[in-house]
Amino acid sequence: MRFFKKNFVTSSIVSADAIRTMFLHELRISFHKDVEHYSNFFDLVDQTNRMLSQTKDQAVDFDRLILERHGAIRLGKPEELNGMRKLFKVMGMYPVKYYNLTSAKIPAHATAFRPITENSLQENPFRIFTSLLRLDLIQDQEMVKFIKDILAKRTLFSDELMTLIEINEAQSGLTQSQAEDFAGEAMKCFRWKSDAVVSYEEYKKLYQIHPLIADVVSFKNAHINHLTPNTLAIDDVQALMQEKKMDRKAVVEGAPKRKVPILLRQTSFKAIEETVTFLSSNNERIPGTHRARFGEVEQRGIALTPKGMELYNAINESVRKKIIPNQDGSNANAYNEVLKNEFAKFPDDLNTLREDGLIYVKYFPTQKGKALTIIFESANINWLVENGYVGFTPIIYEDFLPISAAGIFGSNLNEAKNQLLNVGSDKDGFERSLGSNVIDPFELYEKAESESIEAVFKELKIPLYDTISPSM
Repeated sequence: MRFFKKNFVTSSIVSADAIRTMFLHELRISFHKDVEHYSNFFDLVDQTNRMLSQTKDQAVDFDRLILERHGAIRLGKPEELNGMRKLFKVMGMYPVKYYNLTSAKIPAHATAFRPITENSLQENPFRIFTSLLRLDLIQDQEMVKFIKDILAKRTLFSDELMTLIEINEAQSGLTQSQAEDFAGEAMKCFRWKSDAVVSYEEYKKLYQIHPLIADVVSFKNAHINHLTPNTLAIDDVQALMQEKKMDRKAVVEGAPKRKVPILLRQTSFKAIEETVTFLSSNNERIPGTHRARFGEVEQRGIALTPKGMELYNAINESVRKKIIPNQDGSNANAYNEVLKNEFAKFPDDLNTLREDGLIYVKYFPTQKGKALTIIFESANINWLVENGYVGFTPIIYEDFLPISAAGIFGSNLNEAKNQLLNVGSDKDGFERSLGSNVIDPFELYEKAESESIEAVFKELKIPLYDTISPSM
């Protein structure tokens, strides 16, 4: 088992990126130690990446590849979400995109805290998918009161942690010593605690409403429920998991294997059964089990424009009308065949994707462009690319799958009883709990592309008034 090591800044104030990497290092150690299956899974992914690199003769930065991962937490009350926003800000992570999970029969909504600048993403792209329980979806008002009473007693953030968050705000960062203290205190919010705060009977009642509710309410903190390494070949990982007899997802979520990967593809081994203890009537501890933590792997592709996302979602909807993969894998081959056939509608050539305005890219002057001795009075980006003066490279998707393409919740939590109200999106309510607006990811990708066009035209000394971005 190998961990990324970084020489942190030794000046008075360390960067938010350095604090994020410091925190991730602590988080890895804890998760590897607690979840044996994950440690084995991590090694399997790493071995797959290295074998592929040797076969394809690819130059790969394995330190960065190992860092390319995300985690996920589940919160129970608005104050916890608001506190997490402040905590993640110290690490240079901001809420991007609103995810309505009710369409997947999950009584929660979510955002992803992640870096938002190119430099920060290059330094360490770690992100945490953060969901908040929606009590308005629960019909049983007695259970709602019970849940509120339990959560009211829970405090995720220590006084020491809140003080460090305030210091970070006041001095625009933390010193090395303060950053180390912060990472240690922050980890207390996410560590697994196996002692439940409810009885087994209460746990069962929560579980019957929805397994996610039982996971959120029954324990003392917001434990990380999965970590996700990145891979260069997710299909190879999926096959090797089957060979190793891991209890894995039946299918890889997302688009099928393509020449040009888009958005995100992911798979996982299912949540493991872990020993926990429940409260008894005489305050003794009674042994039991709970499923919450698992290992996931991702393969990231190109960010899609709104036009590209619309096509992606339409294809997924078409797939779902024809077939839905069974959790036992009994129709996996049929599902993959339908998925492949439907995604044939999505272009699989990089330049076609760009010309059709389906993806985001960054532009740069080629050697031919840099050698220009004439000055164009006007030109657009497409013409410059077609004539070899400008090249382009894809912008990687840094967010999460649309719910229609992600079965990760259903694969790791048993199907819930039909005890939830059919209520849709509540972005406004989520943002009130968060204490800020969520960032539109399309704006981030559009900004990166537009800035690259401006830089190209500036370097080539071409007026900007006639520029045309394919994704605009």
